[in-house]
Amino acid sequence: GPNENFEQIKTDAFSFLYNYIKIYDVGDINQDLEVNILDVVITVNMIIGLENINNLADINEDGAVDILDIVQLINMILED
Repeated sequence: GPNENFEQIKTDAFSFLYNYIKIYDVGDINQDLEVNILDVVITVNMIIGLENINNLADINEDGAVDILDIVQLINMILED
């Protein structure tokens, strides 16, 4: 049967797959299935160091979470 590491391995594998296949919409930083102002606030908090960086916040996929991602995220919300 599974050993004591089974649950951690399963959790890590699911996290990897969810991030890899991008199950969430681009811009849904908090993964609540909505792209809204909360995602902007979280992204700003990442940039100023109040939140850990989440790769979902790299909207333009340039390898950095920065003001360009915030601008793109706000444009996505306004277009919706």
